[in-house]
Amino acid sequence: MVIALRGAAGTGKSHTLNIVYSLLLHHGFVQIPGHFEPLYEESKDFIDILVRDDIRLGIVSLGDHLPPKHRNLSDLLTKLKNEQCDIIVCASRADSKFDEIVASFGQHIFVKKTTSEKESEQRIANGIDADAIIGYINIFTSHKVKARPYHANHS
Repeated sequence: MVIALRGAAGTGKSHTLNIVYSLLLHHGFVQIPGHFEPLYEESKDFIDILVRDDIRLGIVSLGDHLPPKHRNLSDLLTKLKNEQCDIIVCASRADSKFDEIVASFGQHIFVKKTTSEKESEQRIANGIDADAIIGYINIFTSHKVKARPYHANHS
């Protein structure tokens, strides 16, 4: 399952995913050691893998290409998929090319980035989007936990 925050450049996608990351850590997800990586020095962008109740969640805040390391969204999503993430949260530019990349990873949801005309209200918009993403994660994780088979010990 990929949850992609879709929006234009400069609309707060990275800020929003940093909020999501903090909320996940606050609500019981923990980092798997050795996976956190800042994607480049002057940025808020990162990749990491978290776990809670055997559910692996990958998160990458980069939504386009990263020229310094020649990495791109597809490569980063592939990395998280190869790490057996049940849920992947990412940013995605509002562009059909990036829509296709996200869709190529199977089941997905696009969350449209909320924008504000006033810079002073952008934090509110980012919080609204973070809450929406957390809501999708909660739905998926509660479904996944309930869907696990029950094994009774019979004597």
